[in-house]
Amino acid sequence: MSKKGRAPGSRTGQSSAAFGGGSSAFGSGLGSASPLSYVSEPLDLSAIYDASVVVSFKNLSKKDENTKARALEDLARVVEACGDAELEDAVISAWAQSYPRLSVDISRRVRQLSHTLHASICSVSKKRIAKYMPQVIGPWLAGTYDNDTTVAKSARSAFAQTFTADKIKKVWEFYHSAILEYCINIIENEQVYTLSDERQTSPDDAEGKFSRVIAACISSIRHILIDVPNETISKEDASYTEFFSNPEFWKFSHNPDPYLRKAVYKLIASCITTHKGYIEQNLEYVTQYIIIESSTVSQLGSALEYLDALIITTETYPDAWSLETGKKKKKSPKVILRKLISKGSQGGQSDFWIKLNHLIQIIPEEALPSEPQDVVDFLSSYVSGINGPQEPRTNAIMSWTSYFGACQRILSLETTSEDTKQQIISSRVLPVYEEYLQQEGKFELRVQGELAKTICVNGLLKLSPEKNTAFSPTPEKHAEVFRALFDSLWNKLDNFVLTELKNEENYTNKAEGLPIGERWIELISELYNVLPEDGQSYRKLRDSNQALLELEITILKGRKDNTTAIALLFERTLSMTPKSIWSDVQLYSTIEDFFSVQLPNLNSSPSASQLFSALLQWFTIADSTETVEALWTGNIEALLSAPESIKEPVLSAVFTKINPDLRGKVPIVPALTAYVTEKARKAIEEEDDDSWKFTKAALKTQGIIIPSTFATTVLELISPSIRAIRPDEVESSKLLPYLEYIANNNLYELLSHAKETSGNALLHHLLLLEGLTSATDPSIVTRINQSISKGLELPEFREDALSLSTSVARMILDSVRNYAEERLPIEYLVSKATDLLGPSSGEIRRTLVGALSFPNETWPFYPNGKLPMSEFLELTPGPNVDLINSLSGCVYLVEDEGVIPRELSHSDDLGFGEVLRIGFYTFKLLQNQIYRDSLDKSNLVLLFAKLLIVAEVVKDHSTSAWLADISMEAESSQFILDVQSLISQHLKSDGAFFSDKGHTATDILGQTLIEWSKGRTPFAFYSGRVVYWFLSELVEFHGCSQSSAEGLIENLSPRNNTDVFLVAAFILGLSRPLAGSSVIEKLRNALVSDICGISIESIPTKPINSSGVPGTYPPKLVILNSLLSFDETAPLPPQKAMFLLRNVLTWFDLDEAPEDDTSETVNEALVSESAKLLRTLVPIIKDVYGSHWNSLCKFVSFGLKNSSTMSPMTYWSIKLFESLRANYSGAENDDFEEAYLESKPEFDSLLIRLFENSIDHAGDRTEAICYDLLCRQIRQIPVESFSSMGDIYPLLRSISKSVQESAFDILHQFIPSQQEEISIEAALAKDDSELEVFLAPELLSLVLETPTVEKLEDLIHDDQGAQGSGSSFEGSIRGYFLAWRLIYDHFDKATFKVKSAYTSQLQEGGYTDSLLTLTFDFLGINVGQAYEPIRESIRSYPIVEEDWTSDKSIKQLFTHLYYLCLRYTPSLAKSWWHTQKNRQVITGVETLTEKFLSPLIIDAELDSVSKWASDQAAERGGAASTTPQLQVKISKSVREATASYPVDDQTLSMVIRLPAPFPLQNPTIEGTKKVGFTDVQWKSIQLSSQAVIALQGGSVIDALLLFEKNVSLHFAGVEECAICYSIVGAERSLPNKKCVTCKNGFHAVCLYKWFKSSNSSSCPLCRTGWQFYGGVAH
Repeated sequence: MSKKGRAPGSRTGQSSAAFGGGSSAFGSGLGSASPLSYVSEPLDLSAIYDASVVVSFKNLSKKDENTKARALEDLARVVEACGDAELEDAVISAWAQSYPRLSVDISRRVRQLSHTLHASICSVSKKRIAKYMPQVIGPWLAGTYDNDTTVAKSARSAFAQTFTADKIKKVWEFYHSAILEYCINIIENEQVYTLSDERQTSPDDAEGKFSRVIAACISSIRHILIDVPNETISKEDASYTEFFSNPEFWKFSHNPDPYLRKAVYKLIASCITTHKGYIEQNLEYVTQYIIIESSTVSQLGSALEYLDALIITTETYPDAWSLETGKKKKKSPKVILRKLISKGSQGGQSDFWIKLNHLIQIIPEEALPSEPQDVVDFLSSYVSGINGPQEPRTNAIMSWTSYFGACQRILSLETTSEDTKQQIISSRVLPVYEEYLQQEGKFELRVQGELAKTICVNGLLKLSPEKNTAFSPTPEKHAEVFRALFDSLWNKLDNFVLTELKNEENYTNKAEGLPIGERWIELISELYNVLPEDGQSYRKLRDSNQALLELEITILKGRKDNTTAIALLFERTLSMTPKSIWSDVQLYSTIEDFFSVQLPNLNSSPSASQLFSALLQWFTIADSTETVEALWTGNIEALLSAPESIKEPVLSAVFTKINPDLRGKVPIVPALTAYVTEKARKAIEEEDDDSWKFTKAALKTQGIIIPSTFATTVLELISPSIRAIRPDEVESSKLLPYLEYIANNNLYELLSHAKETSGNALLHHLLLLEGLTSATDPSIVTRINQSISKGLELPEFREDALSLSTSVARMILDSVRNYAEERLPIEYLVSKATDLLGPSSGEIRRTLVGALSFPNETWPFYPNGKLPMSEFLELTPGPNVDLINSLSGCVYLVEDEGVIPRELSHSDDLGFGEVLRIGFYTFKLLQNQIYRDSLDKSNLVLLFAKLLIVAEVVKDHSTSAWLADISMEAESSQFILDVQSLISQHLKSDGAFFSDKGHTATDILGQTLIEWSKGRTPFAFYSGRVVYWFLSELVEFHGCSQSSAEGLIENLSPRNNTDVFLVAAFILGLSRPLAGSSVIEKLRNALVSDICGISIESIPTKPINSSGVPGTYPPKLVILNSLLSFDETAPLPPQKAMFLLRNVLTWFDLDEAPEDDTSETVNEALVSESAKLLRTLVPIIKDVYGSHWNSLCKFVSFGLKNSSTMSPMTYWSIKLFESLRANYSGAENDDFEEAYLESKPEFDSLLIRLFENSIDHAGDRTEAICYDLLCRQIRQIPVESFSSMGDIYPLLRSISKSVQESAFDILHQFIPSQQEEISIEAALAKDDSELEVFLAPELLSLVLETPTVEKLEDLIHDDQGAQGSGSSFEGSIRGYFLAWRLIYDHFDKATFKVKSAYTSQLQEGGYTDSLLTLTFDFLGINVGQAYEPIRESIRSYPIVEEDWTSDKSIKQLFTHLYYLCLRYTPSLAKSWWHTQKNRQVITGVETLTEKFLSPLIIDAELDSVSKWASDQAAERGGAASTTPQLQVKISKSVREATASYPVDDQTLSMVIRLPAPFPLQNPTIEGTKKVGFTDVQWKSIQLSSQAVIALQGGSVIDALLLFEKNVSLHFAGVEECAICYSIVGAERSLPNKKCVTCKNGFHAVCLYKWFKSSNSSSCPLCRTGWQFYGGVAH
């Protein structure tokens, strides 16, 4: 606030006349110096011991609020660390002096901290603070009234922390004098600029501080007057009297600060209540300052407190409104009131208008207007206040009620004449109602709807003589007056409304109703609820209501057209008319006659809908059932005879407005039932939305005016049409929404219909539709089925629930086995099954469990003869199963009965045939705890056995073509793991190992599986594999003693047992407890003896099954291999092993060269199992000499040579070779060494041949295992062993990740090793025509087709790719990236000339542009996405370890390739960047490069320059050289390389500066020191060096080499000057001034000095006169 407009009550001078300059105006003893003035003596801190505390106290006097706040926080920490005795008295004293000023500081934070610190000091010092309490109690308690709530709360909290609740009041009483002295002292002495320094504080802040301090002091005085006993107050009576008698205090009542005004008003109100004597002595001040002056100023923020002060003043001293003041011209109270009212609540609450109305009711009559003009002005000011811009709309009801209260008060005055009263009614009351009724804004009501209605009701109640809701009751003596006024007002309103309604223009061609009539009847209805029925005003309402009804009927009878608005009003009037009015018999009969006689003739009128609604409303009033039936039947039959365009909308309106209370009162009309049924048929058959809308409305009236069976009729009509809907028609079908409506609103009828045959079929079809559309968002079918499911859980449907649930269960089982084109996913069917089980219990649940389970006859492998789908397990597993099953070689021993393999083509969306669907369904259902707990032990165990068999089948077929083509290997593998995990949990919880005679679930499961494993059928083979898993799990969970295991093995008699699958399963499953067993050792030796007696002639060469693999082998061979596979601690004796090896090798003709096609003659089964056996024998006989090593190596070559494709024979042959290599390194056997080294080249050749043919890899899991093994061997073959890389490049396209990575590793070693040789050939080439340097076409073909972003995203989200199973698509993507990495391998060790050739080839093909475009599209740079790579993986990235399904990983790979592009082909990257037109790409690429890649590029570039310079110096430093040497200095911080070239004793230098986004931006080359060059020459050298980097893709080293070469050539052959003996002269030029005789050269400056000093112009050497041409020495 500026000084020009100083607020009333604020003082800026040095003294105030009212309060006395230096003495007290309130008596002696209270005028001590103010403790709050900003001017004060410095604190005496000399007694404080702690220096840091002294500093903190000094900081409290600083001007900066942050400094003071930190000082307070420091002091608080000091105080908290102190005990009672530790806090110095000097600190307490200093604080007592500082606290008052800090408690009123401008900063809220400082004030808050000061109160908090004061509480801590009081708590620590305890009684020692008592002597300072009179000094601090005033500011402390005044702080509780701070206008900032947080500060006030802090002060109150500090006070409550120091004093208990019962002592707080006593503190006010005890320190009453000190508090009063402080408050009066502040009010007496402080002014605006004694509290604040005007040099440091703004005027507004200073005024705010002054107002806050004064308000707090006034509030403290009010607190004393309220809470302190009178006898204590009386001791300071003189001070209070003087305080209230001073006009300066009263001036604060109209201060601009609202908080200060509120403090004054509250003090006056409280003082009148408790100590009115102080006010009575100063009523003149009350009139002048409170009533007059305060009404003229804005009361924003203090309006309620001001009204409270006025009300209590008026109630206590009504004469204050008429007292004379000291002013010459006193304002009239009427003017004062108008000014106060015209401002409104000023943004306040509605309580303002309540209090204002109270004030109007108690104010003296002489202060209120009575003359007509004064009354109009007074009420106009009321309206102005109500509609003021700051008046909240929420205050409308209270403000207008207050307005009517003011009208009531003026009307009740005896001084108000009759004419004035009528004028008030006509001009200030009636217009309000006219505006409400017409909504035309003639008056200033400005509100509508319920608010306006409530206002009008309150206004009428103010004038009602029977019931008055005003804030002050109407005096009884004026009851007759108000009765007459109410009647006058009501008659005018009634006549006004009826006149408007009689006017045809108001309702003609209007279909939306008559607002004036509706608002009139609403007003009447509201008044009905609040007025007593026996009063005169209530009778006026009845008369108006009756007149309105009679007028409406008269109009409806007289016209058939254009009566819609009247009909609507008629219906509205009937609904809002109270029952008491129908005691008028004439009115009742008039309306009844209208409906019976007139309404049937009005069916074709536009108002028919409204009239029928009125009829329904009349039915709720009529008391005769016969009358209702007659009226309804007659009118409906008349309506049904009308045209369709008339009766349909009328009936729709009737259905919509029907009252449920009419159920049983209104009859069912058959004609109406037939009509709505026909409409329903049309809606369903024609899918007509309008007809269905009508049908929905009719359904709502079912049981009222439509039969209760109507919904069932609709369901019978709609069911056939629903069953015809196909899955692709679900979204477009209109019938499904119809059915959903019925499911939501007529569920009982739907469930009842479902029990019928057609309803059952409907449920089945809904199940099918939901399952086939479940991939999308929850469909409408799902919502329908959910409604049905919830209905089955309701108690009223309990009887029907079981039959319906059983029916649904049958549907589920049928859907599992369904082989039709449209099949339901298993997950969906299981979810529906579990939904059925959820709410069931007891016998119902057991029944449902049985209904949801497949019977034994359904399973394809149940051992009771041939059953449906049993041929699925009659097929012999393929040979590739050998590598992926637990019984390994047993697959060749599976016997079939000549069954012709059928084509496995049946598969649903998840890729399962019927058997797999059953297995999947059963497993998923077993995961449900409710289902599992409801099964008995035998059935549960049987399901476990069945699921384990299915899991083994899935394991074998998960890689077959019919399953892999639809990417189901991952799901199949998960199914196997889930099944085994589920059953493992039960095996673990059973608590014991297997017993073949036990009765636990584990025993029963084992016995079942053993029985199934007998024989050599495919089913027995799969059962044996399950037995192996079963035993392994039990050993893992419960352990098994060796004796128990030996007992189980002996019971089998394995040596002679023909159930080879069962024997192998037991041996392998019990391998851990059987390790080191003597029984096993005995069995192993016996089997060796048996096998040694087998000749090749006794082994059949043709397969015994339909697997297609030629040959078989002795069953005992697989048993022996099983025994040798786990017991490594007890190998065979070497002699026995040798005997076995020699006999096995006799089975093969190893000396005969294989024919071209031997695939049909080689017994692959025998080779595979023999190789497996020989592999275990090699470590045993590695030290045995003999020719058998040559035979063994030939056997390996035999197996590899006959491997045209990857097969188990290939795998075991490679494993045998691996064993030979592993044991060769540790053997000391010359025969072994000689044979191995002699065969090693052949081995490598055969392995390389297999590797080079691996491009045809088909993705089978067995082949993948073989290729992984092959690639491990290939990586150990030296690169030199590969005759040509031409067959290796295509392998980068292989779908096998192992093959790709191996090919990459080979080429990654080969390519860099070739670059040195290529660089030498390029250097020796005489010209470019002899230079044949190019990138391999096979390599470029891999990057010719650039993948798209969409393909990369498909790869990332491909589940099969996540499993690493491989696909041609994934292989091509990997090959693309690997090829680019190999392309950049060409650049690392290549010379500039070779790199230029490679760069040109990439540029001509546009390869780099495609790579960079793809890179930044995938990184999202083209659309402005931010990307931050991992810095550590930019320079070197393990590309062969790439996770091809990770978005983050592929982005990092792109970043690495971009780094290589910038590193080796910067010119191509820069060229691509400059051609971009997308601004986001340009900016994004530059930002990414500058932030992440350029620092690495620059660092690598400068490091290479530094290393090159060091190498050059080391090479030249070994011998003395007179040739100048280039010196290079690197400065990484500024990205510079400085090249210096010495010339004599001078140096010429050049600086290469790399920009931040290098190499996207060209480096700058600056010649910092030129010696011996002209400007043109020097500029040319700089530009040529810059062009090497900028245009030719060269490095900084290439630029430095060119610079050195150009400089050395420039100085080549230049002789030194014969005068100065230097090549470069003082002016840094060469000796280019030559003598024509002796041909010696001189510097121009040197020659000039010679001529001048010798006073001769002859040559310094030959003394020949110097030849001048044109005056210039030549």
